[in-house]
Amino acid sequence: MGLSCSCGGDYGYYYFPPVDFSIMPERSRRTRCFSCGKFLNKNDEVLKFDCCRGDDVEMAPKFYCSRCGEIYFNLSDIGYCITLGERMEDLLAEYHELSGFKTIETCFGRTCFPER
Repeated sequence: MGLSCSCGGDYGYYYFPPVDFSIMPERSRRTRCFSCGKFLNKNDEVLKFDCCRGDDVEMAPKFYCSRCGEIYFNLSDIGYCITLGERMEDLLAEYHELSGFKTIETCFGRTCFPER
């Protein structure tokens, strides 16, 4: 979907944005970050998104790792609407491109914007 300043639409489920990080609870199965796919461990710092279907039927929560959570908070704090499940590192790269931000440092193990 990419970055957007308009929220809303007809989605299969809705989520409630967290206000802060929490600790990953113990679960019967290993859980992955819903953005980057990294395995999350008990006691990791995570963002927990409570989810429901349109008719208020509760669904299993989604979790973001701390790195994706930081990007989520930063982009949403400056006014972007985030669709759960999008890769936060891709949205950050899109924001850098839109804003003209340039760096020769690496992000997430690759060069984001090499010098031209």
